[in-house]
Amino acid sequence: MRTVFFAAVLLMATLATPNLQAARPCAQCDYQVFASGFTFPEGPVFDSEGNLYVVIYKREGDIARISPDGKAEVFIDLLELGEGKANGLAYHAAQNAIYACEYDGKRIIRIDLATKKVTTVADSYEGKPLNEVNDIFLAANGDLYFTDPYREDETTGGRVFCYSMAEQKLYKLLDGLAFPNGLTVSPDLRTLYVGQTVRRNVTAWTLTGDGHGVSGPGREVFLMSGGNGPDGIETDSEGNLFITHYGGGKVYYVSPDGNLLGCASGFGKNLTNVALGGDWVYITETERGEVIRIPLLHFKR
Repeated sequence: MRTVFFAAVLLMATLATPNLQAARPCAQCDYQVFASGFTFPEGPVFDSEGNLYVVIYKREGDIARISPDGKAEVFIDLLELGEGKANGLAYHAAQNAIYACEYDGKRIIRIDLATKKVTTVADSYEGKPLNEVNDIFLAANGDLYFTDPYREDETTGGRVFCYSMAEQKLYKLLDGLAFPNGLTVSPDLRTLYVGQTVRRNVTAWTLTGDGHGVSGPGREVFLMSGGNGPDGIETDSEGNLFITHYGGGKVYYVSPDGNLLGCASGFGKNLTNVALGGDWVYITETERGEVIRIPLLHFKR
């Protein structure tokens, strides 16, 4: 998430009724700085060899590759290649490729990790350009889900799309959202979760059988108090959610029905995205420009 919220938007969010679960004390935890020196780290995603890719390392437009021992290097500089700046990332193991939200180019791109070739996957819907794509998730069936907030009025107009790999077709799932940011799909492919940063909540929708639409209204799963709101979302194998709180400095661990199972804090306030790797929860944090990791047991105990 890279945005400056309007005063009116912040006022609206401040007037929201706080979730008592989210307002409970949050335990500070032991953590490690996995990598540092980032300008505005976001979009952490692992490849099959355990390397972690993170956007905006030295400057906007580059993507870092962090080896399993924590050594970071610029993997690709999109601006040098004549491409645009990216934020959300998703890794496709079978293709050995990364799919990225190129927000200033208003498109989804594919980056081949072997050749570094960049290709456009989607840049329009029904003949009109996308707004400013933000975050992306690759579902187990190969479909790509991504958020497309509306920057001219962050309280409305945000959308969520699904790109069918098999059909090479774009489906619009949701419209009229208040800055949709992080998103994920449950392991059983039945539920779509979207963080609406301006509303400070995470909302869940039931997906249709093919995953190319939603059925019925959304239900609020989690509501935050303070800070800006939710940014990144990740699911574990049990279907529980890890949610980062941008401006709030907390990582929440929440059940699918909204029960707070755990929380961690004490490592900077501007948490962007989250990724699971082995026995660790990896978090990108922009106040200090770090990628930190928290023991998974902190949330599971």
